[in-house]
Amino acid sequence: MANKKISDFTAITVVDKDDLIEIETIGGNSRKAKKRNAMPGPLGVLALKKSTNQSIVTGAWRLVSWDVEMHDNLNAFSSGSSTTDFTVPSGITVMRVNLRAGWANNSTSNRYLSLYNVTTSTDVAIDIKVSANESGQTLNSGLIEVTAGHVYRIQANSGSQTLNLSGTEFGGASILTVEFFEAWANTHI
Repeated sequence: MANKKISDFTAITVVDKDDLIEIETIGGNSRKAKKRNAMPGPLGVLALKKSTNQSIVTGAWRLVSWDVEMHDNLNAFSSGSSTTDFTVPSGITVMRVNLRAGWANNSTSNRYLSLYNVTTSTDVAIDIKVSANESGQTLNSGLIEVTAGHVYRIQANSGSQTLNLSGTEFGGASILTVEFFEAWANTHI
């Protein structure tokens, strides 16, 4: 069954994970890859941003609040009940979190970001930016296995000096994007 295009498969076609399939791109190009390496797009996307600055007081983790919901096709975020938390939707077993944080420029204070699982009380991903006179910082979780119903949030700490986490200044608003995937085992990601 090797060397098939995705469009050649019907709903009942069984493909071995080591069979080659041709992956077609938007630009009309294609490449061959083993099925285990072919990752489908996300089932859902959550995109949140800040429209106002948030003061992150030094010395302790602070919850990052989100006040603009740009996209949420799986209802993972509920601004009415919490402006900080999102919940893994039913049927989701893998997610990827990308955070672009804008900070006030400061050359003396480190900046810390954490993806925190509220349900299990654990940090899933942490990024530390050593003091630098620049404003951008990113936190990328990579693909992580998750459990439906678990609650997550972003936390921030400004190290030695209180700093603003940007809603509008310092090179742009802070934006959180979460991609939700249906099944780890079926996609072999």
